[in-house]
Amino acid sequence: MLCGSADLAEDLVQETYARVLARPRLLRGDDAFSYMARALRNTFYNHLRSARARPEQALAADQREVVALVDIAGLSYKEAARVLRRWL
Repeated sequence: MLCGSADLAEDLVQETYARVLARPRLLRGDDAFSYMARALRNTFYNHLRSARARPEQALAADQREVVALVDIAGLSYKEAARVLRRWL
């Protein structure tokens, strides 16, 4: 598998379809398959470029969980600690 993950492959295919359907084009004959293959390849390359541009994750997984619970879910640190103790 070129991208290394079945989940990523599915995401890339879905993103490709969304991009193609957002801007329909008239294709003739067998051009449809080659067009979709090029579009998928370009989506994959875009994914690689954006992945390289993103900084490495600075927090460990348990630290990211705390940030998610406090900043995204809106819990207090005390509530987040209780939740995380239940998960352990």
